Amino acid sequence: MTKIDVDDARLQLNIHHEYGEAGKSSRKYLRGDTEEEMRKNLRGILDEYAAAAKAAAAGRAWYVIAARKVMPELRESSGDTTSPWTAIVLADFDGKCRPITFYQTVDRSKLDPELGKKLDE
Repeated sequence: MTKIDVDDARLQLNIHHEYGEAGKSSRKYLRGDTEEEMRKNLRGILDEYAAAAKAAAAGRAWYVIAARKVMPELRESSGDTTSPWTAIVLADFDGKCRPITFYQTVDRSKLDPELGKKLDE
């Protein structure tokens, strides 16, 4: 992974990797019953995004493409699920590998043709 752009207004990430661009992640939504709980949730999301961007800049984040049939059902289930490929973004936070976001489908038009050939193998 080469870069993570944080859109803190929309609570989304834009992922750039060695073979192209993954596009925007699904939006995160604030949770909480009170305004204070929602503020705390917002701070947690923004801190996680900042740490992910820092990890990507340091070469400690990964965009992993996997066959849909071997992946468990993804949490963020909206969007197109016709592609046989799905993706997950992982980042190293203080020595622990954590999932950052999931992509229901891999947009092959945004990938380098060389990688597309590898996915066909």
